[in-house]
Amino acid sequence: MAQDLRYAARMLGKNPGFTAVAIATLALGIGANTAIFSLMNAFVFRPLRVEEPDRLVMITEAKPKQRGNRLPDQDSFLAWRKHSRMFQDIAQGGWNGDPTTISGLGRAERVSGSICTPTALSVLGVKPLRGRLFLPEDTAARQEGTTVLIGEGLWRRSFGADPNVLGKTLTVGGNPKTIVGILPAGFSATPWDMNVDLWTAWYPSGGRGLRWLPVAGRLKPGVTVEQAQAELNSIARGANQAQSAEDRDWTVRVESMHDVYTQGARQYFYLLLGAVGLILLIACANVANLMLARAAVRQKEIAIRASLGAGRWRLVRQLLAESMVLGLLGGAVGTLLGVWGIRALVRSVPIDVIRSLVVGLDLRVLAFTLAVSLLTGILFGLIPAFRASGPNLHETLKEGGRQSAGGMRLRSQNLLLISEVALAVVLLMGAGLLINSFVRLQNVDLGFNPKNVLKAEIYLDGPKFRTRVGNMKIITPQVDLFYQQLLDRLHALPGVLSAGISHAAPPGWVQLRPFRILGRPAPAAGQEPQAGYSDISADFFRSLDVPLVKGRYVTEADAEGSPWVVVVNEAMARKYFPNEDPIGKMVHTTIEGGSNFKLEEDRPREIVGVVGNIKHYGAYATEPFPVMYGSYRQHGMTYPGGAYVVHNWNSITIRTASNPMNFVVPLQKAVAEIDRDQALFDVQSLEAGLAESMAFSRFQVHLFGIFGGLALVLASVGLYGVLSYLVTQRTHEIGVRVALGAGRGDVLRLVIARGLKTTAIGLALGIAASLAVTRVLSGFLFGVKATDPLTYSVVTAVLVGVALLACYMPARRAAKVDPLDALRHE
Repeated sequence: MAQDLRYAARMLGKNPGFTAVAIATLALGIGANTAIFSLMNAFVFRPLRVEEPDRLVMITEAKPKQRGNRLPDQDSFLAWRKHSRMFQDIAQGGWNGDPTTISGLGRAERVSGSICTPTALSVLGVKPLRGRLFLPEDTAARQEGTTVLIGEGLWRRSFGADPNVLGKTLTVGGNPKTIVGILPAGFSATPWDMNVDLWTAWYPSGGRGLRWLPVAGRLKPGVTVEQAQAELNSIARGANQAQSAEDRDWTVRVESMHDVYTQGARQYFYLLLGAVGLILLIACANVANLMLARAAVRQKEIAIRASLGAGRWRLVRQLLAESMVLGLLGGAVGTLLGVWGIRALVRSVPIDVIRSLVVGLDLRVLAFTLAVSLLTGILFGLIPAFRASGPNLHETLKEGGRQSAGGMRLRSQNLLLISEVALAVVLLMGAGLLINSFVRLQNVDLGFNPKNVLKAEIYLDGPKFRTRVGNMKIITPQVDLFYQQLLDRLHALPGVLSAGISHAAPPGWVQLRPFRILGRPAPAAGQEPQAGYSDISADFFRSLDVPLVKGRYVTEADAEGSPWVVVVNEAMARKYFPNEDPIGKMVHTTIEGGSNFKLEEDRPREIVGVVGNIKHYGAYATEPFPVMYGSYRQHGMTYPGGAYVVHNWNSITIRTASNPMNFVVPLQKAVAEIDRDQALFDVQSLEAGLAESMAFSRFQVHLFGIFGGLALVLASVGLYGVLSYLVTQRTHEIGVRVALGAGRGDVLRLVIARGLKTTAIGLALGIAASLAVTRVLSGFLFGVKATDPLTYSVVTAVLVGVALLACYMPARRAAKVDPLDALRHE
């Protein structure tokens, strides 16, 4: 083997042009595979960055034989924690973080905050950088504690890494909290590293239907997931006797935390690996064609070896050694390309969680690249080795015998070329569908004009804006007063054309509410129609340039003391008032909350206007759905303690006469002048927000566009190479044809027809494969079917055009053959 490898290295060194082209071709395919696998390795295969991650599990509830699950309620959590013997501990926490306002630092700051039960961080295996973790006495049941833990990033950013920060008081959401510990940098409760800045202790007192925090557990050593699930189901069956029949149908599901947070990504990464795998196969077919052409030059050498006693396996081993060396060299260069590709991917990927990962080469990635390189060497070397190792000694050693095996070799090359074209078609169809989908996405009518609009979020928290009396939650008048003062200041700014507030400015979530139309038969319980609902200010529609279809907008006169009103969109008017004018009709809405409660509003609302449909969820929303818009100054003030209401959380939209980002500082100043303890977050132009919502689609288009372009280039180069070899092999024949009267056009047609015939076969096979394979892209497409005829037609035309160009160059050379030179050609 060592002798074979040394000889292979010498032979490749004697043919630097062939070697360089082969290595470059293989490096492209191997480098792409290395880059994608490195990303997948960092995200999917590496364990969580916590202590003993294999013992961490997520606990949810699911229905047998049905997909999907739900969070456990608080009663279930408390029962499991009390009775389970399989777990070291069970905890609840908002692992991913939510915006939280902190103050007491001379300014207000919006940070990522989470709540968790006191032992949650211990369950996750976190060790504090300074201070301590939460203790059970840090919180009473159903209450937030008075202590907080801060992340190292917040400690350095806002406290200047002050070593005496422990024991200091921080105002969180309007409530004073004492800092008792600092969590280390890089700590992540899940792979979705949201860089949580602040943790607050909380402990539930129980409640059916309160399903709002994920439940995690740490198994005792030696306990399996199956054993833990059986135990929790046994506990649940005993506790479920008091539940409704519907709730008793749900069973406990225990899953590895790592699997829960990576299962959605696995399918997408396998899709990417499949795409770059096709590129590698095309590269292998290309190099195999090069080696078949090169074998023609070496026929006499191989025949002499055989005549001196070398068996077929000895010849195959020698030729495979050359292909293995090429594969390893291609792998080495591909690794360098992969490193560059990793950096480019991490910079361009629009998902923060991936950008926060340490993506690079480790032993698993290097082992993968080595395996791919070796497999590649075998894959592209096998056919040429077997073709070249069985020479006809009599014919080959004769003068002129070099061309004797040309027909068989050309058939092999044609088969490889057909495979290249077919694989390229599959990749090009996938890229074409994604490009078509993205173009449609960008041209969606959103129902509003995002140009020159600044959008910001604000959440008014703390006892000044929300208080409790017994088990009731009270929204104070200070909420409406704050927003009114803010709007007055914004309208007074030079360059501000209009400013509005809303609970549901696009792109964003819209709260659904059941409602009934007065004067119509009351719907059965649970059968009430539902529509989106948002409180808005008078200029909200003007700030987004939403057209008024009928009636009027909400105005400043629509205050608490006046009759309550609502404006509906066209979708609601068409669905619920198809043959009548909705203006003047009365609707009564019901607020639903996460605590399984329903609260009908104090009074009905009169429909006073109809506006155009706004795509609240951005361009991805398919059909507009019914939405109602009420005045933010007309709403109830008192709600059950567990009710989830959004009066404190609003989006601010400002239409400006110039660049909206010029108004960020004036907006922040206006907020600070009213209440220095409040902070804005997600401040950006509306155009930037919409672009961000489409960032992943844009990334996919670029990525698959690169894949498709590589496949097209490799396939066209392969076609050019095969036809060039064909012209060389048939130079004598072409000379005879020309001598007998064939014109230049006849020779052009002969060569081009040969290339297009091969292309047509590959195209047909590729289209057939695409019809099956591209269906896996259905979940990533918008407004386009996986069998879209326009995409298939365009891709076919592009491929045929490139094939014509690749065929024309060798055909042109063939048409210039001099008959006298050709007839002397050996």
